[in-house]
Amino acid sequence: YFVNKTDSYKSLQNAYNLLFDHNFNPENTAITDQQIRLSELPISSEEKIRLDLYSDNEILLSVQTEVERFLVIANLFYNGWKAEVDGKSVDLVKTDIILQGLLIPAGLHNVKLYFK
Repeated sequence: YFVNKTDSYKSLQNAYNLLFDHNFNPENTAITDQQIRLSELPISSEEKIRLDLYSDNEILLSVQTEVERFLVIANLFYNGWKAEVDGKSVDLVKTDIILQGLLIPAGLHNVKLYFK
C-alpha cells in the first residue's frame, strides 16, 4: 500500500514511541529507518498496485503512480531480500520496524522483490 508520509526514527525505542503514539495512522504514514521526503499530494484512485505473483521467495507487482510514492510491503524485512524497479536494483527500506518499503517513481513500473 502507498503512504503519503514517512517519519524516521533514530533508535528502536524512538520507533516504538512513534508507532504507539495515539496520533500515528498507519494508513497514511510509515515509520522508516531513514529520512524520506514525499509529495504531499493525496493518493488518487488512479494510483494502483497489482499483485502479479506471490511466492515464498519472490513477489512481482505492477505499480502505477502519478508522483513518486512510498510503497509499504507487508513482508518481513530480512537480510537476503532484494528489490528491483523495472529491472534496476533499488534499496529496500526498513519500515514500521519489521516490514519492507521502497520508493516508486512516478509512472507505470514493474516491481520485483526476491530472496537471494
